[in-house]
Amino acid sequence: MVLDNYHLLADRRIHEALEYLVAYLPDSLRIVIASRTDPPLPIARLRARGDLTELRAAQLRFSPPPEAAALVASVSGHDLDAAVAAAVWERTKGWAAGLQLAALALRTNPAKAHADDRHLLDYFAAEVLPGLAPRHRDLLVRAAPLERLSGPMCDAALQVTGSAGVPAVAGASSTGATTR
Repeated sequence: MVLDNYHLLADRRIHEALEYLVAYLPDSLRIVIASRTDPPLPIARLRARGDLTELRAAQLRFSPPPEAAALVASVSGHDLDAAVAAAVWERTKGWAAGLQLAALALRTNPAKAHADDRHLLDYFAAEVLPGLAPRHRDLLVRAAPLERLSGPMCDAALQVTGSAGVPAVAGASSTGATTR
């Protein structure tokens, strides 16, 4: 059973029902949860019992150039030189959707090796921003001029507290978990 976009579920009864199902899961069933945040389930207990396999954002990233460049080349139809491939990987941090968007930009304009065009804006507007709490969207808008982000830096620059507790955007904290 695959549960995608689990982070969108807010009703605690659903989480309780899933926790019950996981506790009494038959050997013939596996549950895969894809979420941008850790689900409100007893993850530590499942991990300790060996009933949980996790894939985090770092394991889902494409590796620097050869792997990332191969994806971009296959989607765009253009081979990348080493410097451009490294720049695209650095800009996207190996994020599959970012690499895909960079490749689409290259397909329509081979001189454009960055995913900073309309495709990226459309993706964030449709997929990322609507799922954020208003205070998180506000933090992102106010922090946009900053070149690098960290909790303490955002707190100081924006004169707020608790920025470190804001979930990362664009799947950086994505979790894929399989039980038993």
